[in-house]
Amino acid sequence: MLLKYEKLLTEYAPYIVTTKDNLEKFNQKPFGLELKFIDAAAIENTQFLDVLNKIDGLSYGDKGLPMEKWVAFDAGILPSGFVGFGKIAKHIDNSLKSKLNISGEDFFVPLSEACAIPNVKNGTWISHTLGSLDSNNGLGTLTKALAIEVYGAKEMIGIAQYDNKSLKVHSKFGDMEILSALSPAHSFPDMTFVYKLSIKEDTVKKALEKSSASDKPVPDFYLNPFDLAAKKTMHQDIITGNCSYFILWPGLMECENGYCVPIKRMPCKI
Repeated sequence: MLLKYEKLLTEYAPYIVTTKDNLEKFNQKPFGLELKFIDAAAIENTQFLDVLNKIDGLSYGDKGLPMEKWVAFDAGILPSGFVGFGKIAKHIDNSLKSKLNISGEDFFVPLSEACAIPNVKNGTWISHTLGSLDSNNGLGTLTKALAIEVYGAKEMIGIAQYDNKSLKVHSKFGDMEILSALSPAHSFPDMTFVYKLSIKEDTVKKALEKSSASDKPVPDFYLNPFDLAAKKTMHQDIITGNCSYFILWPGLMECENGYCVPIKRMPCKI
């Protein structure tokens, strides 16, 4: 399953940052890999936790969605845990070390992160965050796959923005059923949607094998991420049970007039 990622796995090591009480609840050997445990309560892990927060800031700061450290702790680490991949500092480019304000050559540095929070519905997890400082080499996809394996998720509920390039990663794991085309409770209500991914036995395997040359989407239409009228129509259809909508891989595409999102519409009620 991981043949395509063998080179990555020689460069990066997987980790989990959580509490000792939480650790035993997780799959600690996803894909047969040994997770490096980072105890969130240990003072000596302060620098690791600082860098972890910087990953989120670098991934979402330009979108106005950087995570406060207390949010990561209260809503991520305590009820669940962060997972991802990292490297020893001496193997990291000096410019990146400077950006992350890293001191010490033997320090284990997180370079990707994912967190999901357990829902009240058993087997369902709420995707809290996903970020990678090297998104073009497949690290983001591998990190999401790692999270699914560590949590043992059967269903993932996610929150995303229509113009976010991370949709390419999320949609690799299956057609994204839109549960809410608009999100009035969110800071960016008109650009944010809620989606569901059903995790089947072969979901992760297929996601890790997917490439840009395979599985071309066959959508019913392409959505302009900024077309509020279209999103309002979709939202009304969804909440009334009239139609179902799914975002297809690759999630966000370059179209003639900018970016667009491939959408499949299930048969609507007449």
